[in-house]
Amino acid sequence: MNEINYNGLKTMALLVGVAAIAVVIAIMLDLASGLRKATLMGEARTSYAYERTTTKLLNNGSVVVIMAMIDVFLFFGHLWELIGMSLISNVPVVTFIASAWMCFVQVVSIREKAEDKAERKSADTLKQLAEVLTTEQLQALLSRVQDKSKESEEND
Repeated sequence: MNEINYNGLKTMALLVGVAAIAVVIAIMLDLASGLRKATLMGEARTSYAYERTTTKLLNNGSVVVIMAMIDVFLFFGHLWELIGMSLISNVPVVTFIASAWMCFVQVVSIREKAEDKAERKSADTLKQLAEVLTTEQLQALLSRVQDKSKESEEND
């Protein structure tokens, strides 16, 4: 009967911890970037950003834990040895792949321009309005917006 390689398990736990810390740091950097973008756009900083960050931490943390459990199953099942890849038997490969993806998503979010986010929010708002309002109501609303736009141009 095979004995459990506790050193390998300790190594795996350490590497899972490194992956989890990397994900947390990426999420915190995304929060800082979002707050900076809000400041540049003159938007109020509300608790919504903090709530989203908390949700991201919980969701991504859960994914890291589940992926680590899969890696532990692979470790105890000796899968890597069975397919001739014993060198990576102590490496949480599944956790690393999932964590790398989560960090990549945060980098994309950080690099996204504030204007692009504002445009997307505006488009989403218009879609929601279109679902709620009738065609006549939308036409009346657009007409009022155009009238106000013309008034402001004349006043300038």
